[in-house]
Amino acid sequence: MKDKKAKQVKVYRWMGVPNLLEFADVYSVEKKVATYIESILPRINMEDISGWELTLSINYFVSF
Repeated sequence: MKDKKAKQVKVYRWMGVPNLLEFADVYSVEKKVATYIESILPRINMEDISGWELTLSINYFVSF
């Protein structure tokens, strides 16, 4: 059941900052997001979201 839940949760990442990986630890953010998702999976009622996906979008961009 947990695997089915995990397949219904998607995380998309978009980098709008050139060379960001050279200056920031983006992977630590992704690890924290993965930990958060694991923490909420037990509270997701599969019957309520049957046929749906939970999508998280992480956008890295520069704002002036």
